[in-house]
Amino acid sequence: MDLTIVTNNNVIDLWDQIIISATGKAERSVIQQIEKEQEHLITCPKQLGASSWFVIECYKLPNNVYAVRFEEGHIFNYLIIIHNVLENKFYKLVESGTETE
Repeated sequence: MDLTIVTNNNVIDLWDQIIISATGKAERSVIQQIEKEQEHLITCPKQLGASSWFVIECYKLPNNVYAVRFEEGHIFNYLIIIHNVLENKFYKLVESGTETE
């Protein structure tokens, strides 16, 4: 899947195509790190008053990119993030429900 065509506005519609190109599910340690870093990754506000978003799906894509589906109650948020290995930090590329810059 060519991720350059994925935007904040179409990530949900393209989700199934995105995860088909995954090399597998992310390791638990990666998921835990993503959950810890969610404060700077997620722009969408929590709508149901939960203390945090929870990762319910996380797939490893080529080039240290991850497709992550978060949940807060019955509200979902889809992100495409990249892992900077040198910094050991994640950066958001795309987030559903936010305006495309």
